Amino acid sequence: MPALPKRYLRPLLAATLGLLAIATARAEDPAPDQASCITRGLEPDSRLAGTATARLALRSCLATATPSPGLCAGAPAPDGSDVTGLEAWYIKGCPGKSLTSDHCHQLMDEVAAYCRETAAGG
Repeated sequence: MPALPKRYLRPLLAATLGLLAIATARAEDPAPDQASCITRGLEPDSRLAGTATARLALRSCLATATPSPGLCAGAPAPDGSDVTGLEAWYIKGCPGKSLTSDHCHQLMDEVAAYCRETAAGG
């Protein structure tokens, strides 16, 4: 079996460690509310796993967590046409230094997609 090129090892290790941290957090608190799913997605362990992995973990967490009242209030339209609404959405979900974080914006985009799907019965 051929060896994995070295350039793939660091991202693979980071993703593996990130997934392990996410799994550990979920094992410690298996039924968080949906707001805590977002908080977990912003933690350093989640960032280490990478945004794509964090989005998958967030989506899984949102689907199994206890609903948080008001979570979907203000979710922006999918086309991004409401710039003011999108900005308000990021402010709502990306506290402090995370406000300018692309990682946080992508997680909040995932929350908005989840909100639209659940509102549509999906």
